[in-house]
Amino acid sequence: MPQSQTQKLIIGLGNPEPRYLETRHNLGWQVLDELAAIFNLADQKWSKHNQAEALYLSGTRNDVPYFLIKPITYMNRSGGAIQQLMHYYKISPENLWVIYDDIDLALGQIRIRTDGASAGHRGVESIITALGQDNFLRFRLGIGPVPKGFDPADFVLGKFAPTEEVAVTDLRQRAAQAVIFSFEHSPEKVMNKFN
Repeated sequence: MPQSQTQKLIIGLGNPEPRYLETRHNLGWQVLDELAAIFNLADQKWSKHNQAEALYLSGTRNDVPYFLIKPITYMNRSGGAIQQLMHYYKISPENLWVIYDDIDLALGQIRIRTDGASAGHRGVESIITALGQDNFLRFRLGIGPVPKGFDPADFVLGKFAPTEEVAVTDLRQRAAQAVIFSFEHSPEKVMNKFN
């Protein structure tokens, strides 16, 4: 399906089962839900894509077509679905934006970058491996630190504590605003404003 090179593939990393929806590891999906509300898509149903294991919503912002994508392959195998969608829509890596949780950042922090290694995040590693490159825009959202004595895997698959909800709500909203700002500004300006 030929499309404009300016269209954006906006990925939220997460896991598909209902038991994971409100976990720390599904923060990427939660930000996509925030964006769907801002973009007036919240009344639409997330549809199963016919070209990849993913749910999606689509729209246009400032004449730029975009796709909000929730891979349903589980976090650690997200790369294959993303690669299929990039091929189908003919999207180049600079038009791929990925939103995900990061235990190495304190709760509430945002770090945006345009390339680099996965820093141990298996969902991001899956994308890098599938694409064979690492030059795509990332919105890293802090959920850390992991408490002493906690298994990091158990921590990310746990829900946010009630005492964290104000910070998490603010983080979701700021992350959504960073994505929106990215439609009109260079990655450098986005990093300067939100990092």
